[in-house]
Amino acid sequence: IGAISDANQTKGRGRRSRVWESSVGSSLLVTFIISKRPSNQMVDVANLLVAICQSIQSAKPELPEIKIKWPNDLVVGEETIKKLGGCLTEVEERFLLVGIGINLNESSYSSDLEPIATSLREQGLEISSAELLDKIIEKYQERKDQINSEYEIWADYKAICNTMSKKVRVDQINTSVVGIARDIAEDGALVLELENGEQVRILEGDVINLRPEN
Repeated sequence: IGAISDANQTKGRGRRSRVWESSVGSSLLVTFIISKRPSNQMVDVANLLVAICQSIQSAKPELPEIKIKWPNDLVVGEETIKKLGGCLTEVEERFLLVGIGINLNESSYSSDLEPIATSLREQGLEISSAELLDKIIEKYQERKDQINSEYEIWADYKAICNTMSKKVRVDQINTSVVGIARDIAEDGALVLELENGEQVRILEGDVINLRPEN
């Protein structure tokens, strides 16, 4: 794995070309470069996201549990879910480029992000971008060396995915789908069980956790 990081970005973006806001020095901003598998590249993204969560948690075990919101957000909280960071993946020839942004000490947000954003400092962890990056690379390499099974990687992902077993609405570009999140498939698709019992595969979309009565 390779990594390119910086203290600032001027044109940060997320999925669907959304703007990623960060002030200078407030975030870990890094692109990981991973050799592309012949197939099922999403397993490496899943492995990296798990490594990130484990790295943060090991830095301060008493932190609230860091979880993954399908497909690629890092969040904390159960009733009130706040976003710590996220990733954007692109394929470039023989490589998988995984751009990661994690709020380290951001404390000022735009009005639309204020209710849903947080930082590691606000959650109780003071850590530099260099220290966190070192921890992530070490943990990812450790997992890559020790885990040979894609099944085990996805099991670890699902164990800390706050979408699993929840009633959710997935907002897509032209439609929305409501169901119970029953599984994550080997290619990273979210498997939803609809009200009529049918199971459908969702490959992209924004997930909103619903209360059981919704």
